Amino acid sequence: GEIRAEIREEVPLLRWSSGGATYLMSGSGELLGSTTSPLLSGAGRAAVEQLPLMSDLRGGPPLLPGDVITPLDVDIATRLASLTLADIGSTATQLTLVADPQYGFVLQGEGEGIAWNAVFGIYSATIRPPEMLPGQVRLLRSLLAGRERRIGWVILADGQAGTFTEPGVRPPAPPGASPEPSTAPSAAPSGSPVTP
Repeated sequence: GEIRAEIREEVPLLRWSSGGATYLMSGSGELLGSTTSPLLSGAGRAAVEQLPLMSDLRGGPPLLPGDVITPLDVDIATRLASLTLADIGSTATQLTLVADPQYGFVLQGEGEGIAWNAVFGIYSATIRPPEMLPGQVRLLRSLLAGRERRIGWVILADGQAGTFTEPGVRPPAPPGASPEPSTAPSAAPSGSPVTP
């Protein structure tokens, strides 16, 4: 008998958390394995902890190593995960990325006297394409300027239209929001459109 093994090296791009488990995700969206794998060395664990974390709260069937996140969700998550505090002009000390079942992609800023949620929304290839995200980032920066401590939620309808609430005021959920995760390629949106 003969044993053949194929070894494929993938560089993880970020951590994807869903259903209580956190996986390493490649640039193509493939979930490579658990971040708690006993195969990770101490240095490997330290490197993993430095990767951006995407917390997917949308529910659905459990994710497993080898599953592939949709290209649309990978595109949005990696664009948002690459943002720095300087990119958005924030004095927060931490940014957190969440896929929310009601609001879609949400960037959260936290720090001394700062706790805001920026709703980027739910995207699709045609109606709300990822190409609108740079405009939304510029709009977020302008809305945070000079009033970051007085903001609770920011709704970024597109690159030119947005609004915000005071701290402690949560906006109503958009109609028809879907809790389904997007783990298989689809032309369908990653949820329903956000209506500010």
